[in-house]
Amino acid sequence: MQRRGGISRLYTEVLPRLLTMDPDLEVVLYLRRKLKGGALPNAPRLDYLHEGSISPWHWIYGKRRAQAQLLSRAYRRTSCDLFQGTYFSLPITLRTPYVVTVYDTMDEIYAENISSKEHNRLLRLKSRCIQSADLIFSISHSTTADIVRFHRVDPAKIVTVHLGVSLQFRVVRDERLKQVFLQRFGLGRPFFLYVGNRAGVKNFQRLLHAYVYSNCGADIDLVTVGGEPAFTEQELLIIREHQLEHSVKHLPDLDDENLAIAYNLALAFLYPSSYEGFGLPVLEAMACGAPVIASKVASIPEVAGEAALYVHPEEIGEIAAALCQVRQEDCRKALVRAGLRQAERFSWDDTARTMLDAYRKIL
Repeated sequence: MQRRGGISRLYTEVLPRLLTMDPDLEVVLYLRRKLKGGALPNAPRLDYLHEGSISPWHWIYGKRRAQAQLLSRAYRRTSCDLFQGTYFSLPITLRTPYVVTVYDTMDEIYAENISSKEHNRLLRLKSRCIQSADLIFSISHSTTADIVRFHRVDPAKIVTVHLGVSLQFRVVRDERLKQVFLQRFGLGRPFFLYVGNRAGVKNFQRLLHAYVYSNCGADIDLVTVGGEPAFTEQELLIIREHQLEHSVKHLPDLDDENLAIAYNLALAFLYPSSYEGFGLPVLEAMACGAPVIASKVASIPEVAGEAALYVHPEEIGEIAAALCQVRQEDCRKALVRAGLRQAERFSWDDTARTMLDAYRKIL
């Protein structure tokens, strides 16, 4: 379903490692037809099965039901020993052990604030998948605790499996690459970096207000990467009100090589989320030598350890103070050293090994 993002990165990194670690393992990856090319992992004994075509009538009136039937048909025809849903997909009838990965419990935590037919449908599907599972992977201890709290499942069924840092995210020594990046995107001043979606729990508007309050816009830019196209009307209102049109900048989605350079160049990486199931960008930034300012909530302290400058996500003054504090060279150097050490604790090899051990216990 997803060309880029944390979920697709998990399987792109883990599947080839699993196949290397166990020469007897074979994997069939069931795909939506629209997902092709470089977004997919490649490894020996990794085959692809594409979703069949769905008639226009079903797309309009019964898309999900038709997709569930196609998935169930593929599952019956594939002589697999185990079925894993990379998101919340479940065959109509199970004949093998079933595994599901839970990436966060945001839908449960904010259920009262997000009341819609679509959201309620997702909650029911998610609950059915979790209750049906023989094995549940959770990407943080914080998420594991929330799964038990909201779904009342046996904790023995849950295996916490931390994510890792991809090799592309590293300290870049080539100054020429950095200069090319700065010239390409017209970045002439030091900048704070924000990466990804800016809506909801990502808390970006409070970050904007904190940036204004800190008065950093006078000599430091705020650069956002990816997420929504450019800025929303509400974000533009704040930017224009405080005359920050030349200080707050948006870059499109970057490939990993350019994103790593952005992390390397950032005065600090900002992660003011009110909730996260893991917080992969924090690790990526640390591995690239970027000082990190992050919220001390949910899974983020579990990932960042003692290597971040923590703030309360709802305290604009506190965030602003951290933006000022990280400008001090001693503070930045200490955060960089601690961040590089912290990032080394998270490995995709460890992720794959933990998952493989868990599979073996239920097969």
